[in-house]
Amino acid sequence: MSWTSTFCWSGEDAMWVSMREIFALARPGKFALAAFHASNLEQVQAVMGASLETKSPAIIAFDESAAIYAGLAPFLAMSRELALEFPSPVAVQLDHVHDLDLIETGVARGVSGVVYDPRDDQGDEGRERMKSVRRMCESAGAWFEIEVRGSEGASGRTAEEMVRLARAVRPDGVCLALRPSEREKPGGELFSLAELLRCEAGALVSVAGAGSWPEAAVQRAVAAGVWKISVGSRLNQAFTDGLRGYLESFPERILPRSYLGAARDSARLAAAECIRAFGSADSY
Repeated sequence: MSWTSTFCWSGEDAMWVSMREIFALARPGKFALAAFHASNLEQVQAVMGASLETKSPAIIAFDESAAIYAGLAPFLAMSRELALEFPSPVAVQLDHVHDLDLIETGVARGVSGVVYDPRDDQGDEGRERMKSVRRMCESAGAWFEIEVRGSEGASGRTAEEMVRLARAVRPDGVCLALRPSEREKPGGELFSLAELLRCEAGALVSVAGAGSWPEAAVQRAVAAGVWKISVGSRLNQAFTDGLRGYLESFPERILPRSYLGAARDSARLAAAECIRAFGSADSY
């Protein structure tokens, strides 16, 4: 599939949708949808191209660092304009975000999903901050998740504390951030926690950082009720590999669209592989 053929659709086919509409296309227990972190035009195009190729909904995630890098407003405008010529369902979420001003700006400008990172939010004050973010999202009709867990050996919340937190804050979903040791080969604790949150707190569970999981791990996660998997490092690695490979082969080339185009193609292939591995290809 050539890139030109991918983006030659008319505006009447536009599928710029909300995260709630994306969730309506999800099938928890059958497959997981991919949320891809992007920080430039080419990565957004790569995700959209992979979504069209695989016939799967696309979720584009912008985090705080991406917003600082290029500004949230330009990213949202760029994504929306691309979606106007894109016949697959596309939604945008703010991911791994703690800054309340950024969240407020994002939902006001059309972000339809927020994955809030509590970081050091603890006790009653922390829960009230999370509830304030939930209310901010509710007022704009945006999807709201809280991100839990942390680095290896960190004094994070216990499973029971996570359940109590989800019951108290009442988010639309809970995102489990993987520990370093779980990014290649997750253990049973993670899947048990996902089932616990789903059964005891009624939480819709997603996972962050599982782009390199083997198929068996993805299937276990889906069986445990995980409906969304965030992918960042794998897409970045593919993008960088494509760029480096092109410049190594053609060191004399200086036109940015040449090497960035190669990076985009590499990222698109990686995104399509993730979508197929997560089982959501041909889901709409």
